[in-house]
Parts: sequence; C-alpha cells; structure tokens
Amino acid sequence: MSMDGACELFPQQEVRNWEEQMNPRQVMGQIQAELFADRGHSCPQCGQINVKVGNNNHIFCWACQSHYCYLCRKMVRRSSEHYGPKACKQHTLG
Repeated sequence: MSMDGACELFPQQEVRNWEEQMNPRQVMGQIQAELFADRGHSCPQCGQINVKVGNNNHIFCWACQSHYCYLCRKMVRRSSEHYGPKACKQHTLG
C-alpha cells in the first residue's frame, strides 16, 4: 500500500527505473520474435531469437548487438567480406 492507502503493485520509482533501462530496439525485437516466430533464428553469439524482416539476411541481434547472417548463421564482421558473388546473398526472399 502507498502512503495514501491506494494499492500499488510496484513502487513508481522502480517502474521509472525499468522504463529508463528498456531500449526501444529491444522492445521491437521481442515483439517481432513473438509475432513472426516462423522466421526467427537464434543468435550465434547469445542465443536470443531474432527475426528476418523484409529481404535482408544481415541480422542485427537486438539482445547482444552483434551482426550475423540469417542464411549461414555465421557472425558478420564486415558486410562487404561476408556477402558477395561467391558467398551468401545479402538479400533474398523468404
């Protein structure tokens, strides 16, 4: 109970602290992972589910901020070195 007698599930300061720590990119990543689970893959770095949005195979993990390839699941250090004529295609349907 708060000082005025109203029921309070979480102290307001705790709610504000939590909201300040939430990153909008994380929120969107979590929502996409739930809505489009059929297009999700685990990040090779942290294991968090990420979703391919559109036709870009270059995935940026919302949880650990690493980059990896949706097709081969390898970490991507430089796009120009990973994607190319004899390597993975950066853009594919599905």
